[in-house]
Amino acid sequence: MLFALLACTSTGDTGTDPCGLEGEPTLRIGTGEVIFEELPEGPVELIYGPQGGYHVVLALEATHFPLDEQLVAGLSGTVDGVEVAHTQPFVTLRCNAAAGAQQAWNLFLILDEGLLPEDVHGRDMAISARLTGSTAESSASADIEVSYPDLD
Repeated sequence: MLFALLACTSTGDTGTDPCGLEGEPTLRIGTGEVIFEELPEGPVELIYGPQGGYHVVLALEATHFPLDEQLVAGLSGTVDGVEVAHTQPFVTLRCNAAAGAQQAWNLFLILDEGLLPEDVHGRDMAISARLTGSTAESSASADIEVSYPDLD
C-alpha cells in the first residue's frame, strides 16, 4: 500500500499531488488506446467498430479526482454546431506518476446512429468532455479533424 501511495507523488512544483484530492480538479482531452497521447496536429482516425458503428478513440488526463471511484465521462462531438457523436462511459482513472496526472484511455466517442463516415470525414469536430464524480467535476474541450482512411 505504501508503494502505491509513493508511486503517485507529484514531481511538479505545484505543492499538491495530482493523484490526490487536494486541489482543483482539471481535465484535458487526448487520444490513445493504451496510453494518453496529446491530440495530433493532423487528423484523428474514425474507426469502424465491432458492433457496426463508427467512433473516435479518446483519452482523458485529469488531476485531483478520487482514484477509487467509478466516474462518468460525458463525451460529445459537434460539427457545425450540430451534435453528431456522444457517449457516457464509466471511467476509472489511473495514476501516471511520470506524467504527473491521472489518466483513462480507449474511450469511444460514437457517431450517432444513421451517420456515416462521409458525414464527418475531413470535417472539424468540436469535442467536449465532462468528468463527474461524487466529490469532483471538471470539463474540457478540443477541436479535431476527423479522417476515415477508406475515403482518402
